[in-house]
Amino acid sequence: MASGPPIEGRMPNDKIDWKLLDREDENPRTISALDGRQNQWRVPCRPEAKHAEARIELNVQQVGSPTDAYDAASALTLESFEEPAAQTPDARPATYACDAAYHPGGCKPGVTQQYTRSSDVVKFGKASGRFSAISSRDDKAGWSVKGKKFKQPLDISGFAAIGFWLHGDAGGQSFKLQLHDAAGGWQDMYTTVDFRGWRYCQFKLGGPKLKDPGKITTMNIYYNGIPAGRTVTCHIDEIRALRPPQPLAEPALTIAGRQIRFPVAMHSGDRLVFEDMANCQLRRASGDVEAVKPEGSPPRLAPGANPIVFSLPDSSPREFRVVVSLTKVYP
Repeated sequence: MASGPPIEGRMPNDKIDWKLLDREDENPRTISALDGRQNQWRVPCRPEAKHAEARIELNVQQVGSPTDAYDAASALTLESFEEPAAQTPDARPATYACDAAYHPGGCKPGVTQQYTRSSDVVKFGKASGRFSAISSRDDKAGWSVKGKKFKQPLDISGFAAIGFWLHGDAGGQSFKLQLHDAAGGWQDMYTTVDFRGWRYCQFKLGGPKLKDPGKITTMNIYYNGIPAGRTVTCHIDEIRALRPPQPLAEPALTIAGRQIRFPVAMHSGDRLVFEDMANCQLRRASGDVEAVKPEGSPPRLAPGANPIVFSLPDSSPREFRVVVSLTKVYP
C-alpha cells in the first residue's frame, strides 16, 4: 500500500528533460461512421511546445457487410439448387442428380445418403438442396459425398471467395464444400454443423492445393464425422463465387485545418503507416508492402486543442471499421 503524502505538482519546465518526452501516443480511435461524432475529435498539444508532428496509423478492420459481395450483381452462381432449365448453357454448371431413396454409393461402409430438392426449407428461389445421410456405424468416422461435374471447366480465377447458405440440424457433423480443378488440385471448405437454422458461410478462394481456379471441373458436397447411429440432414442454397469486396479508398485526415489524403485502396486487415511525407507504407494483410505517396499538407499540431476529422469519399462502403492511431512527436 502507498503511504506518505501524495505526489503533487510538476518540475519546472527548465528542469524537465524534454528529450525523454518527445513522443506521446494518443488512445486509438475506432470509427465506423462519418457521423460528426466518431470521425471528429480533438487532440491536445503541449501549451509550451511550438508544435508537434503527427505520426499516423490506419488499421482497417472491416469493409462492407459480410454479405455485400454475395448480394452483389457481380457474384456468379455456381449452384442454385433450382429445377434445371431445359436448355442449360454449356459454360454453366449442371445440377446435382436427385436420389429416389437412400443408397450406399459415394459413402463409407455403414453409411447411406440421399439428395433431393426441397421446397419447404428455402433461402432463395423455390428450392434448396436437401442432403441427408444415415450412419449405422459405431464410431464418428462415417462420411458421404455427392458430386457434380460442370459441363465445361468453369473459370473463377477472377473471384475472391465462395459463399453459400447452410441450414443446419445441430447434428455435430462436418459439412464440406469441395472444388476440383483440371490440374488435379482441390480446395476443401469445412463448416461444423453445431447450429440449427440458416447460417451464411464464406471461404476465401484459393490455397496451396488448388492449382488452376481457371478450370474448375467438379464441385462436391460432403459429410465428414457423421455421429454413430445418427441421421443428419442439411439444406444448402445458392453457392456463389464472389468478386473482391469494394475497398476503402482514399482515406483522409484533416488536422488543425491541414488535410492529408492517402491515395490507396484498403481492404480488411490492411494497415497504413505514415511517418512523414517521404516515408509512408501500406502493409497488406497478405504481407505485401507498398510505398504510398501522401497528398496534401504534412500533419502538424499547434499548441492547445487541435480538431481532427477523418473522412472518406462519398462512394465509399457504408459499413466499415477503421482504427486511427496517432503519435505526437515534439521537436
